[in-house]
Amino acid sequence: MTTIYPKPFKKENTWYFRYTDSAGFRKKKSTKTGSKTKAQQFVREYIDLMNSAVNPDSTLKDLIIPYESPETNPKYKDAKVSDSHYSLRYAKKVAREATALIDALSSAPGLLGRPAYQISRRMVKDIAPVVVSKYGQTAKARAVYKLLKLILKQAADDGLIQVSPAQGLPDIKAVKTREMHALPPEDIVLAISCPEVFPSDLARDLFIVLASTGLRRSEMLALIPSQVQGDALTVDRAYKDDSCKIVGSPKWGKVRVICLPMIAKEALQRIFSDRMAIGISTRTLRLWMTAIGEHAANLDGVKMPEAWKAITPHTMRHSLNSLLLVAGMSPVLVAEYMSWEHQLMMQDQSASVQKRYTHLYAKNLKPVADKIDEIFGEVDGEPLKKSGQKL
Repeated sequence: MTTIYPKPFKKENTWYFRYTDSAGFRKKKSTKTGSKTKAQQFVREYIDLMNSAVNPDSTLKDLIIPYESPETNPKYKDAKVSDSHYSLRYAKKVAREATALIDALSSAPGLLGRPAYQISRRMVKDIAPVVVSKYGQTAKARAVYKLLKLILKQAADDGLIQVSPAQGLPDIKAVKTREMHALPPEDIVLAISCPEVFPSDLARDLFIVLASTGLRRSEMLALIPSQVQGDALTVDRAYKDDSCKIVGSPKWGKVRVICLPMIAKEALQRIFSDRMAIGISTRTLRLWMTAIGEHAANLDGVKMPEAWKAITPHTMRHSLNSLLLVAGMSPVLVAEYMSWEHQLMMQDQSASVQKRYTHLYAKNLKPVADKIDEIFGEVDGEPLKKSGQKL
């Protein structure tokens, strides 16, 4: 079927045209040009877009605004009736990022009001420095720019634009502003040996598990007794959001079986002696870690008090990784034990090849567990007291 395009007409040095919208109303629209040739091209492009179900009047701001509220966020609305993992908490986080995105783009004249179908790949690239100039090369800038790319992708999926101009573009590289410290083993053992450092016995045991296994926060909070079989721990589940309600696979979808060091095995036995799940929230864990760090930093004999002041579960994971490598453990074994997806990229090519063709089971990782017990079991000739002994 041949498309019939409206004929533009000139009024005060600008060409206009009239058309019938999808609701059947007659409208007049400016081509914003004094050239008849350009006006005719504008009319053809506009009518073609309208006929393709793409809204030619949608601006970039129109695409962003729905994300400023969970109630209008299209991905959150879809998740309510689908199997998608998109929590209310995350939708609220996205809302803050959407507001930050609009705030950043407000400093670039014409960007927010540009028709969405006119957003080019070059424009999306040029938005990255605009966001960085507003928020610096930070994690916030990275998140805000990633949201822009997600919005454009969703708009294409929903038929609001024909194709996302952001497809395949790299993220903003966030420069870390806080140095990640590795806690010395002496400090960790000293803290474990002082009950007053911990808000509760459960907090102490969870700290021991984090320090001696390198589990991610999401993996540790999702632990259940059936994952522990003798000396082996099967890491096959993790919470997918901070609500601690949705369980999925670990990060990268990588299920692993590790050999538990004795210190971690005993801590897990105490934890699951009277409970069938960890049963604490991410907020509670965060508060506990903050309290532990503050108390440990003030202990006599602590070598790195500054490293304790902002500890997180990832601090413990980073510390164990560093301690094992310093102790001479093979990077291949450490990477498998910790489930690092990219650690071997830092090693030479032969190590990467070895990783690719080596399948490791829990029994192969026993040297790692033994080394952990060695690191935490004796410091300066003083053995760490076993559970059940008075500290």
